[in-house]
Amino acid sequence: MASGGLEWGKWADENNAFLVSPGFKDDNYWEPEKWSGKALLNALEQIRKRYNICTDKLLFYGYSAGSQCSNLFPAWRPQLTRAWVSHACGVFHEPTARMRSVAGLVTCGDADRARYVISRNFVENCREKEINIIWRSFPNHPHDVPPDSLRLAREFLTYYHKAYSSDLTGRNSRRNDIPVYPYIGDDQEGVFYRADSPKAKNILPEDRVLLPALSIALAWGEAE
Repeated sequence: MASGGLEWGKWADENNAFLVSPGFKDDNYWEPEKWSGKALLNALEQIRKRYNICTDKLLFYGYSAGSQCSNLFPAWRPQLTRAWVSHACGVFHEPTARMRSVAGLVTCGDADRARYVISRNFVENCREKEINIIWRSFPNHPHDVPPDSLRLAREFLTYYHKAYSSDLTGRNSRRNDIPVYPYIGDDQEGVFYRADSPKAKNILPEDRVLLPALSIALAWGEAE
């Protein structure tokens, strides 16, 4: 990834972000409480000594086994996470109230059947506990990375990177802001509405996708 995979290097350059793609040597590396979490934090501290990076409000993205890291690490240390994305994930954390202040995005191809079911169940579990998770599936995609999933992930992470740019300075940080969601998506139809629209109010709670910005909404679905 750091050398250009899936064009994340280009995204990092465009957004003045520091891209870290750790390589772990143990099959259970997505379980941060065992050892890999400390290894990642130690690596970030070494980088911080040379570059002006934020090490206490991180952005995570992962695909497949990497996507297990990208949600389990934030759940391990939610206070160190600004936002996370998991695509085609097979292992999720157990949702708790500690994750309500951490923005999450979950995507999966519906032909990646086992991971699709796991992802969908996780999202439903989160919503039952009033944890907002943006969810999007991609028709007829197996265990791969659809271009539209990357577009959505990048818009999502760009939004939180720019909206909380003060994380880099530590001044005037918006850590405790109440989230605002001006657009509401209908998970069944793949369309979104302005939050004050009567149609938005009629979307069933289990199908409501809360979207914080128009850029994310347009990458997520069709405007109505």
